[in-house]
Amino acid sequence: MTRSRAIDEMPNEALEKYYTQRSTPGGLLITEGTLISQTAGGFAHCPGIYTEQQVEAWKKIVDSVHAKGAIFFSQLWHVGRVSNHGFDGIEIHGAHGYLIDQFLKDAINDRTDQYGGPLENRIRFLLQVVQAVVEAVGAENVAVRISPAIDHFDALDSNPLALGLAVVNGLNKLQSDLGSKLTYLHVTQPRFTAQGVVDKPAEEAEADAQLLRKLRDAYEGSFVSSGGYTKELGMEAVAQGDADLVAFGRLFISNPDLVHRLKIDAPLNKECLVTGYSDSDYAADVDTRRIVLALMTKCRAIDEMPNEALEKYYTQRSTSGGLLITEGTLISQTAGGFAHCPGIYTKLQVEAWKKIVDSVRDKGAIFFSQLWHVGRVSNQAIDHFDALDSNPLALGLAVVNGLNKLQSDLGSKLAYLNVTQPRFTAQGVVDKPAEEAEDDAQLLRKLRDAYEGSFVSSGGYTKRSLGWKLWLKGMLIWLLLDVFLSLILI
Repeated sequence: MTRSRAIDEMPNEALEKYYTQRSTPGGLLITEGTLISQTAGGFAHCPGIYTEQQVEAWKKIVDSVHAKGAIFFSQLWHVGRVSNHGFDGIEIHGAHGYLIDQFLKDAINDRTDQYGGPLENRIRFLLQVVQAVVEAVGAENVAVRISPAIDHFDALDSNPLALGLAVVNGLNKLQSDLGSKLTYLHVTQPRFTAQGVVDKPAEEAEADAQLLRKLRDAYEGSFVSSGGYTKELGMEAVAQGDADLVAFGRLFISNPDLVHRLKIDAPLNKECLVTGYSDSDYAADVDTRRIVLALMTKCRAIDEMPNEALEKYYTQRSTSGGLLITEGTLISQTAGGFAHCPGIYTKLQVEAWKKIVDSVRDKGAIFFSQLWHVGRVSNQAIDHFDALDSNPLALGLAVVNGLNKLQSDLGSKLAYLNVTQPRFTAQGVVDKPAEEAEDDAQLLRKLRDAYEGSFVSSGGYTKRSLGWKLWLKGMLIWLLLDVFLSLILI
């Protein structure tokens, strides 16, 4: 994706951040079109690779991408420097109306020499470029991109399928002569036009799909397709054998963690081509910060001592930016209501907790200790141990108003208020009639609306229940580490 972020054509920190954000172990990244001379570019502020300073700047970016375990290909508009920049390979850009594509398309190529006229002449320049680059770096490090049906910069052809097949057959012969395959052939979907991604009538869309399939079936090697793919269309393309790999461009701009979002079916940030190159939210940040590991009494601490079982439990559930709350932690030998609950009232227990805390923090999570004598504020509609109230809403609002006043007097807010859903009863999570369920929901909403601070809810939630975050807005915030430390050391 051409992004025009390289002032004076110099790769910089903005490019390093952009590519590193989008790197995943085993993933393939392809750079934007990279200039091999001052006169090679079609846009301002595109990064170059034609000076030693630019090559050195690219090396730093390549190292950062490799550190994330990704594979990095440089896309060269012509041929370019290929030996010293550290990339894993290069993609020759023969698409979208640029130089090589101008040779391929009969609407532009009006030459009368060996590079113009019939298909075998028009594909000659591309094949010669590929041959030269292969001789320099090896076929296994070279890929080619074409777009026989795309109209960028008026680069049209009277017979896109015939053109595509001519290129494919030429590359197949080249690979056969070399005795080695190129890394891949990258073909842009016909639906990706100069006007953007176009929803075509069913008949035209099927014709486009058939064109791509015929190219894929004819090519003897790995086949990559790109151009307006959604998650569903991408999975369908791979499942039907239309492509070995699917490439995403614009979705990656506003979703630097696109791979993770697709994996967990997280919502995508809206595409924005003006901004959003490196400042978009991460699903790993946004979603995990709205999901809390709620306390659960587990009775796994023999002699009330935190142990390896607890360390494994909490570390497994740690995510970057996520909040974990311990099970109820005893502040004295007589404070607990269950056997084998972990304590925090001796130096040995504190030291044992420190090890667990370190493991959780190594995963980037935030860790709160729940002390029974301080405790969370439970929703008083809950009937555990026959703890009932004749007016749960009035009781809840009284507690909320008291906490609001306390916060006002202190001039500082508590970290959060944690309220248990009314559906979570002494008998477990109960599916109530619709009217009762709505009453419970209204109770919780009234408490949330009244409380002046961050509001956490727990009790029988499913993934779908997270849609309630529209009214549970602000459920979590970034929690300062020193707040946690002040609690854990009480």
